[in-house]
Amino acid sequence: MELKYATVLIVDDMEAMRKINISNLRGFGVGMILEADNGQAALNHMKQRKVDLILSDWSMPVMDGLELLSQIRKNPAWEDIPFVMVTAESERSRVAYAVRSGVSDLLIKPFTLGRLKERVVAALNGEIRNRVKSKELELEKDVRISPNTSSLGSTTQRSVLIVDDVADNLTLLAGLLKKDYRILLAKDGLRALSLCQSETPPDLVLLDVMMPGMDGFEVLKRMREHPASEQIPVIFVSALGDVESQSRGLGGGAVDYITKPVQPELLKLRVKNLMQDVRMRQNLQDDYQQMLENQKLKDDVEQILHHDLKGPMAGIFSLAEQLLANPRLPSAVRDSLEMIEDLSTRSLDMVNNTAELYKIESGSYTLKPEKFSLLKLLERLLKTLDSTYKSKGLQFEIKNLAGEHSKVECYGDESLSQSALFNLFKNACEASPVGGKITARLDIKVDHIEFGIYNSGVVPEDIRDKFWRKYVSSGKNQGTGLGTYSAKLMIEAQKGQIEMQTDDSSDLTRILISLPFVI
Repeated sequence: MELKYATVLIVDDMEAMRKINISNLRGFGVGMILEADNGQAALNHMKQRKVDLILSDWSMPVMDGLELLSQIRKNPAWEDIPFVMVTAESERSRVAYAVRSGVSDLLIKPFTLGRLKERVVAALNGEIRNRVKSKELELEKDVRISPNTSSLGSTTQRSVLIVDDVADNLTLLAGLLKKDYRILLAKDGLRALSLCQSETPPDLVLLDVMMPGMDGFEVLKRMREHPASEQIPVIFVSALGDVESQSRGLGGGAVDYITKPVQPELLKLRVKNLMQDVRMRQNLQDDYQQMLENQKLKDDVEQILHHDLKGPMAGIFSLAEQLLANPRLPSAVRDSLEMIEDLSTRSLDMVNNTAELYKIESGSYTLKPEKFSLLKLLERLLKTLDSTYKSKGLQFEIKNLAGEHSKVECYGDESLSQSALFNLFKNACEASPVGGKITARLDIKVDHIEFGIYNSGVVPEDIRDKFWRKYVSSGKNQGTGLGTYSAKLMIEAQKGQIEMQTDDSSDLTRILISLPFVI
């Protein structure tokens, strides 16, 4: 999309930041720019007109950027709009949550004008997309995000900007630090701001207070009002040692305040320690890149599972079912077809389980309930399980307490229910002793269906409290610990409830489920 035809919505609670970004976007040639001071105001804008790109700050009152992102991704009309989050957020778990929530790109403060333009152009040209994919979304190119200036282990020399109107002071400080850092010099505030807001800003600023024209406090204030310099750490180096000056400097956003004359070794240690923080913060960009790429990989796997494997598996199952309808099939052929039918059912179940579970976990699953017969679903499942566990000699029974002629119809996602119940019955089969009995009980209550799975054997005591947790397994060499975890999520995704009860005295385990029903 050409920039002159694009509509970009800027969301930031700081008016100064909005003005700067509006000016920058106009300089890029963006045709229409909207602004909002919080997420709710942004949503109001979007209800009134089409938006091609959202450039949002993270921390805002009323509704922050993360909640705005969540609201955007939940709306089918907006879910594909590129969403670029501008942030200084350093908590990995929160950033990971933003990635899972569908952020298109992360622009880490401080950023240069060039990086901002690169990200805006990439987003509007479709080079980045939200990670929450619709069913029709095709596999995409690798995602690009703002380049990192250096990683934690990089040998790139860090830069220090020294700002002082006295040449001797510049010479002294530069002499102390030039061995370890690339030194930039500025004799006044305007030059300092120009360097800080350039395409190659410094990693750290040593700033004098008393300077003609623009003092250090004003320089710091203007730095904090511009996205390119907002997060650059500043150390005041001043002859003013009174508490009021130090409080004013630290209160304005400086990370340290050193009085002249400086003590060389202490200055070098303070700069070294701050540079460690700078390296760690800048290394976050690499982490964000990896998070975004991992998220895209998950999306791509979901795409392959849901579309590329599910169709052929369903076709195999259907073909085997049609062939088995022929009563004249030789016994050996029938046995082979039943095995194919069983294997395709289990493979299809694995596909459904993986793809749908990911959607539920990521919050992108949307329930589209339909009426289906739980009784018929159980009959199909138990037939498959009877064949699978024939060597174990298990006995299967269905008790329909709702009445012999009741269809016991549910209102939910049949495919999801099949995946959940298959996992629960499979778990029951594996836990039951040889020759054990597994019973499925069905009953209709006022507003739901009660369904229970009863099997011989008890759940080991050490995993009872964490039976539904992810990766919890006991006594299974190849167990993943995902079966009961995924079943619980799938039942609850259909507005159902599920619980496990185990009775040591009766040597019995019960899985009790309730699901909405249709009369």
